[in-house]
Amino acid sequence: GRKRARATNCALREPGTPAHRALPRARTPRNDRMRRAALFLLALQGAERLVAAGDKRPPQPTPPRFGGQPVKDSFKVWLSSWRNLYAEPSSDEVPLLKDSELPKEFAGVQPKVVRSAGGFAGGVVSEGMGYAMMVEGMMAAQGDGWAKELALGLLRSWLGMAQGDNHDPDLALGGASEPDGSAEKVDSLPYGQSAIKGNGPAGVVTWKFPRHLCAANDPWKPCHGSAADGDVDAVLGAIYLAGALGYPEGLVDIAVRLIITFASADLGFPDMYRTLPDGKRVFVPKAGSQ
Repeated sequence: GRKRARATNCALREPGTPAHRALPRARTPRNDRMRRAALFLLALQGAERLVAAGDKRPPQPTPPRFGGQPVKDSFKVWLSSWRNLYAEPSSDEVPLLKDSELPKEFAGVQPKVVRSAGGFAGGVVSEGMGYAMMVEGMMAAQGDGWAKELALGLLRSWLGMAQGDNHDPDLALGGASEPDGSAEKVDSLPYGQSAIKGNGPAGVVTWKFPRHLCAANDPWKPCHGSAADGDVDAVLGAIYLAGALGYPEGLVDIAVRLIITFASADLGFPDMYRTLPDGKRVFVPKAGSQ
């Protein structure tokens, strides 16, 4: 009986029809309802496409998504734990600047640093500093009063790191090393200036302080070179902080100088780029702390 059914099915198939294709189902009231529903959905989709084609408005951006209350509560716990890493540095850790060397917004503000530990991250590392500046700058922009004070303290220490530890206020080191001379020189290879003097130095910084921590294996090579991943967070945090404080002239000046030095030292502007096939010039972030 099974062979006869298989033979019957083969006989009913049209020539060239795959053997695994099922035969058409008989029409029933249920099949008709399903067919009508499918046709209705297709018609509805077609109508939506016609409406969309007639709408000449530009596509609207997707609105931001925010976590629910459990996510917000978790963030508060994380932020409290993160802030426990902040410390007031000594002059042996990072260079400390006087109030007279900085804009008035820093008067009386205690410097803050993030102390890192483990592997190459021992000491005060620009990546941790930049991340903290970004977080506190964004929190300050949301109205967190304590974040404003913390962000100013972190930025104060960052500016000291931009000055460098050569104890010469007229010779900013930033991310440079002594053989390169001042970090303000635009012809200092390979990337150009990493600090700009003003009311206090501003710019990208040597990636780790104290700089002698890199000299464990080679005493003649202290830490030098900036790290783009830390610098970009610091720049973003300084911009948010300036906005949170109402764009005071001193902080806007610092933020602008940070942007310029990031473009010069970390992006290699205007000398380090690739030219795409269409002629567009793309500037390439440098890798690591070079």
